[in-house]
Amino acid sequence: MKKLFALFTSAALLFVVSTASAVPIDGAIKFFGVADTTASGGVVTKIEFTSQLVAVTTGDFGVVPLGSSVAFTDLNPVAATNALWSVGGFTFDLLNVLSNSVVGNGVVVSGSGIVKAAGFDDTVFSWLYTAQAGKQETFSASSIPAPAGTALLGLTLLAFGLSRRNKKS
Repeated sequence: MKKLFALFTSAALLFVVSTASAVPIDGAIKFFGVADTTASGGVVTKIEFTSQLVAVTTGDFGVVPLGSSVAFTDLNPVAATNALWSVGGFTFDLLNVLSNSVVGNGVVVSGSGIVKAAGFDDTVFSWLYTAQAGKQETFSASSIPAPAGTALLGLTLLAFGLSRRNKKS
């Protein structure tokens, strides 16, 4: 029984360590520019991006020069969109829209997606698009912290607890 427990624990820790060694993309990137937002019934139905430039970068996005031109695909908030934006070797695939509202002259659309880049693991990011009619519109993406560290700590504590329990028996 002890050998089976040791084998199971070793396999679980090996799996967690291999997962924890991933290199996720960390940081945030923000864009500004011109877009035509179409709304109907209090929700955004389409966003057509005309010109977008990089406004702010942090973390791994720091390699992208400020003011760089960004390639955007027009956004249909109802469907997932591959390569919604691409700049400096980073590409963002839209997975879902979690909120979509029009309030007065302003719109807010947000959700989550995956950022991809060579040398990094695909990383889940949250995104936010805001615009005000006739004024400024912005688009931003920021990383969602991965729970790998918490999972590793939990499994370690579980293994210690089980091994201590086995010693008492």
